Amino acid sequence: MVRIVDRTKSNSAGAAYIGGKVMDIAAAEIWSKRPSGMTPEERDNPLNKDYAKLYQSPETVGAHELGHTLGLPHLSENTLMHGGVREYDAASVSLKEIETIYKQYKAGNLNQDDEALARKGKPTN
Repeated sequence: MVRIVDRTKSNSAGAAYIGGKVMDIAAAEIWSKRPSGMTPEERDNPLNKDYAKLYQSPETVGAHELGHTLGLPHLSENTLMHGGVREYDAASVSLKEIETIYKQYKAGNLNQDDEALARKGKPTN
């Protein structure tokens, strides 16, 4: 289930339990201005100098959270499952990640009850 929420529990762009059934996406991500939609004044503002580089789209935030529900943890590489802000909205999925999803599926670790997962720990961002 995908929920659009005012805020995630961790105040991040999105949140989901690894192997869970629910993913939350912060409404602000859906309405955030895309780099191509910035005015020349906004682009020239020194406070926005890294905006295009660090922008996250609602599409890849959703895909990242879906990755968690498919059993993927955060990775340190600048891929879809990077644990922080992905530079240039990286959306690549590695063969290692696909293999991990398959292993999680075969082990029966997907579609777990989110309430049970909540008792074990917090969702990932």
